[in-house]
Amino acid sequence: MSGLLNILTESVNEVPRIEFPNLFDKSIIVNRVAFNLFGVDIYWYGVIIAVGVILAFIYAMHKCKQFGLIPDHVFDVAFVAIIFGFIGARAYYCIFIDTDINFFDLRHGGLAIYGGIIAAAIAAAITCVIHKVNLPAMFDVGGLGLLIGQCIGRWGNFVNQEAYGAPTAGSLPWGMTGTTIINDPVVVAKQAELDAAGNGLFALVHPCFLYESLWCLIGFIALHFYSKKLKTFDGEIFLLYITWYGLGRFWIEALRTDSLFIGPFKVSQIVAGGCVIVGLALFILGKIFKTKKRGYVMYKDSEACKEKNEAYYARQKMLEEKEPLEIINTELVPALDIVGKGFEKGTMFLPQLLMSAEAAKAGFAAVKEFMEAKGSDQQKKGTVVIATVKGDIHDIGKNIVKVLLENYGYDVIDLGKDVPPETVAEKVVEIHAPLLGLSALMTTTVVNMEETIRQVRKAAPWCKIVVGGAVLTKEYADMIGADYYGKDAMQTVYYAESLLNNGGAK
Repeated sequence: MSGLLNILTESVNEVPRIEFPNLFDKSIIVNRVAFNLFGVDIYWYGVIIAVGVILAFIYAMHKCKQFGLIPDHVFDVAFVAIIFGFIGARAYYCIFIDTDINFFDLRHGGLAIYGGIIAAAIAAAITCVIHKVNLPAMFDVGGLGLLIGQCIGRWGNFVNQEAYGAPTAGSLPWGMTGTTIINDPVVVAKQAELDAAGNGLFALVHPCFLYESLWCLIGFIALHFYSKKLKTFDGEIFLLYITWYGLGRFWIEALRTDSLFIGPFKVSQIVAGGCVIVGLALFILGKIFKTKKRGYVMYKDSEACKEKNEAYYARQKMLEEKEPLEIINTELVPALDIVGKGFEKGTMFLPQLLMSAEAAKAGFAAVKEFMEAKGSDQQKKGTVVIATVKGDIHDIGKNIVKVLLENYGYDVIDLGKDVPPETVAEKVVEIHAPLLGLSALMTTTVVNMEETIRQVRKAAPWCKIVVGGAVLTKEYADMIGADYYGKDAMQTVYYAESLLNNGGAK
């Protein structure tokens, strides 16, 4: 036990040593500082946790297809969950464990796993609802990722010589001690007891970080293979995760001496026990539900999942094989033209037009995102100002025009509804807009459209004006001084194309 003697004699010099005297002859020198970056010490605790998070994220991204999830959705949910998970872990620690610590003083440690899991789960659930992602399937992936993160992250406690268990009589094969541990009052008291007995034993502690790391590793391996063949309902893996982790944590917390108590009970054990009971109960109910409802289909096998995934991977394949502008010109724009012509002929109606416009909008957004990632940018065809005239609050038609124009590659400045003539004229002049679109639904507001045209003609004679609305006709449009009457949204798009994309006004 020469290593242990080194600890005892050199602890006054604060040499960071850790020893497993029944396994190794020498002590392990562990510096809490991993490296120095621009004069700032970066601690191993943070590095180890970061590695755990990164590996968990990589695994989740690799595993998501098996659960029917789209990588982009997993990325978004994981990003939000990680941020709020750290906030929750810190908040739980500061509220329940060390109330005197500064919340923002992260460099001295202090993260509570339960707070992190709870906050991450809530944030992930909200994100899934917002983005319409299957929550149980996402939680299944998350449970596997958490086991990876916890397995690795616990070694940060090893470096810091914390989260260890009660002292033993020195016979434990993997019992540990260290320069910080030997000064623990509980360990000191145990050592005094052993010294009084005169048996020459040293007070060693349970390496709880090791127990939890191995427990999570075993759980991850088991659930990894379980998820491939034995999973029968969505959310099952997550329920098994909280059951398994809760069971291990209940046992490990019984060994620790730094737990928070409520009366005679340890808070962590209460939470762990609750996880076991809830997780196991819901797992059993899920199995019963699956057995009785023979028509149950897991999300990865559902038609909704298949449609989403087919669309996503088809999009990814197209982006890889074709240039962005080629996709726009040969796929998106022709598709819009088909829908627009169908709308003109009466074979397609407003709901179909709106649905196709939204679908095309999503397609254009994906192309734009891809181009920005490559450092390129979509070529803009021109700028169009649109508005619903003063006194008129109906803007459905205007909004349709906006979506379609944007999908065709135009920058659209939407001034909204009930817009005064002066505001319209000022904006046209400000950006030197080549084209203005005005909408009116009510007969009583047509006079305001005429006044808007008059002011724009005076202030910006170069600007072409297209008008539309249920009460307008070509004859009326000509009478109030408009350049073009767009009887529907596609006609407005065609006019913009002829004016701005074929050598017209710029």
